[in-house]
Amino acid sequence: MFDWMEQYNQGKENSCTLKNQTYEITYGELADFIAYRQEELKEIYKSGDKVILQVKSQMAFAIDFLCYVSIGCWVLPVPGDMKKEELTDLHNITGGDIQVSNENTIKQCIAVWGGNRKEVRWDKHNGGILHMTSGTTGKTKLCIRDFESLLAEGNSYIQCFGIHQQDRILSVCPITHSFAFGGAFLPALISGVDIYVVEQFVPRKVLKTISEEKMTIVLMVPAIADAMAAVDRNNKYDISSLRIGLVGAGKTYSHLFNSYKEKYNIILSGNYGSTETGGLASRVSGENYESVGKTMPGVEIQIRSKNGMILKCGQEGEIYVKSPAMFSGYFGESESTFDENGYFKMGDIGKIDEEGYVYILGRSKHLIKIGGKTVNPREIESVIMKHTKITDCVIVGKTDEKSIEYMKAYIVAEDISKEEVRLYLSQHLSSRQIPRVIELVRSIKKNAIGKVDYSVL
Repeated sequence: MFDWMEQYNQGKENSCTLKNQTYEITYGELADFIAYRQEELKEIYKSGDKVILQVKSQMAFAIDFLCYVSIGCWVLPVPGDMKKEELTDLHNITGGDIQVSNENTIKQCIAVWGGNRKEVRWDKHNGGILHMTSGTTGKTKLCIRDFESLLAEGNSYIQCFGIHQQDRILSVCPITHSFAFGGAFLPALISGVDIYVVEQFVPRKVLKTISEEKMTIVLMVPAIADAMAAVDRNNKYDISSLRIGLVGAGKTYSHLFNSYKEKYNIILSGNYGSTETGGLASRVSGENYESVGKTMPGVEIQIRSKNGMILKCGQEGEIYVKSPAMFSGYFGESESTFDENGYFKMGDIGKIDEEGYVYILGRSKHLIKIGGKTVNPREIESVIMKHTKITDCVIVGKTDEKSIEYMKAYIVAEDISKEEVRLYLSQHLSSRQIPRVIELVRSIKKNAIGKVDYSVL
C-alpha cells in the first residue's frame, strides 16, 4: 500500500487525494504532513503500539490513520460520541492511547505543506487496523487486520469494479466502517484515485456533490440510497457521471433498484462482506439484482450443511468463506476462529446458483422456530417489502410467558393499517409465516452504516 502511495506522491504532488465539503488535500500536502508528524509521533509511540482514534471528522481520520500506521501503530477507530466509560474499557482491553481525530488535523496538514517534498519512512512490517465488530448484541470484539489483508481487499475491489485513475470516489458511508474502508478508502490509496468523504449526510448536498464534482463511484447503504432517491423527486440533479452505485451492508430491494434505474438510469451494484472478512461478493451488473453478486477476486465461498458437507448449487446452507483479505483473529483471543482448511463461518444462511450468483437468505441465529418448524424472517421481510406502501421492516423472534416462540414485525409505512398488512400477508404467506404481532413504527433504529440495531427491538 505504501509503495503505491510513494509513487503517487512523486508524480501527483499537486493533485487532490482527499476532499470533503470544506477542505481539499493534495498528495504533496498529505505526504509532507505524514513526514512531519512521524518525527513527533516517534517520540511518543513505538512500532506495535495501539492508538484509539475517537473520530469526529472522516477526513481527519484518513490523515491520522496514515500518520499512525506509517510508524507501525495499530489504529482502532471509534465513534466521535463514544462515552468515556466505553473508551476506558477499550483502553483497558488494548492498552491503547486515546486520541481525538478532528478538524485540527486537517488544518495542520494544509499549514505544513511548503512545496518541498519530504521523504516518508514507512514501517511496512507492523501496524494495521483494529476494527470493532458491529454485532447485534454481546461483547465487543476487535478484528485484527494487517497491511497484507488490507492490500488484498483494496486490490480485490479495484479488480472487481475496474477502478482506474480517472475515477472519483464518493463515500457517503463513514470510511471508519469496514465496508467503506475496504471499498472506498483502500482502493483510492492504492490506485491513486481522489476520494471525497461525507462528514454529515444531507441527501440534497450529496446529490449536489455528485453533480458538481462529477463523481464516478459512490458507496452507500440501502437507507442512504433510499433517502437520496426520495428527496430528488423532480430529477433536479445530474448524476450521470456515476458509473458505479455500490450498495452494501444490507439488501437492495426491488423498489430501490428500480428507482435508480428509472430516475437516474443507474444500475445499483450490491456487496456482501463483514468486518472480519472484508468484501466477499459484489454484483457489478443489473442481472439477478436480488443477489449480492459473484465472489470477488481471491475469495472462496462454500455453502455447507449443518454437518459440514459442501452443498450443491441452489441448495441452502451456512456460508463459509476464505480470503487473503480476512482478519487474522480477534484481539486478545487465542482460540482460532477458522476451521482446519482456513475457512471462516459467517453465521449467514445462503445459496449459490448455477451462474455463481450468491444469495443471502438470513442470519442463522435469527431463524425462528414456529410450531416446531424453522422460519426464516428474511424471506418474510422480502414479501412485506413488496407492498408499495411499506418502506422498511424487520422481523424478530420473541418468547411469550409460556416460553413459546413467536414473530413480531416492526413495519414502517404510510397510510396503512395493521389489518391491511395482515390481509396482504395472508394472500402471500402460510399461516405460520405471518407474524403474531405487528407494530407500525416511524423508523427502525440502525447503526451508522444502516444495519438494524436488534438490541433495542
